[in-house]
Amino acid sequence: MLKDRVSPLEARPAVVNLHGSYVPPATADNAVSILLCDARPLTRQCLAQALADCWPEANVLPVAALRDIASGSPPSDLVLLNLGPASAAIPEVAQEVERISASVEAPLAVLSDVDDVRAAAAVLRRGARAYISTSSELAVLVSILHLVRAGGTYVPTSLIETAAAAAPGHDATPTRTALSTIADTFTPKEIEIMDRLKDGKPNKIIAYELDICESTVKVHMRHIMGKLNATNRTQAALLAQHILVK
Repeated sequence: MLKDRVSPLEARPAVVNLHGSYVPPATADNAVSILLCDARPLTRQCLAQALADCWPEANVLPVAALRDIASGSPPSDLVLLNLGPASAAIPEVAQEVERISASVEAPLAVLSDVDDVRAAAAVLRRGARAYISTSSELAVLVSILHLVRAGGTYVPTSLIETAAAAAPGHDATPTRTALSTIADTFTPKEIEIMDRLKDGKPNKIIAYELDICESTVKVHMRHIMGKLNATNRTQAALLAQHILVK
């Protein structure tokens, strides 16, 4: 996996224009450096160009593997790993995701052709902040990358619903009364926080949107996780998504 080498030109930090030629990196204050890992040259180059066209402030560095990064290259703000058809439910693939996550300081987002809840769970358990399907629109991908860069977490709603439906003792078609009963155990402020938690927003953003202290959000979050019997933030977000479904 991730075995192919890249040319010296492709290994330079740069962006790509519509013609596929390289142009100087963005210099704006809001410029973001994206490390794109994809073992397949064509999809790597196409995705790099698409991201650069849709996100002008992005400096995209496309590589086949982490070892292809030139020594002395500046750290990235975000890492996007495209697994293609490989499923993270396979232990070897999941281990590679974990290795990459441990090798970079920037948040990691994983792109995959596989719409499978087991693969998504494997990726998140191994340090990734997002599991994105290649069936997504380009604009959606860019929005998710903005979220991940801001500290958020993302899992496709379809996979959340699949996981919820497969949970032991879960009624796949809960009534409004059942949903209301569960929601009634939370305070109005906890509901507001859960609504943002299910969208993957970090505590800092939640505090800003609700005009409260981040420490207050942390207190509410502990109460929410206790009521949900959740062991981590990702699990809490999955449960919140199900409870707050319209």
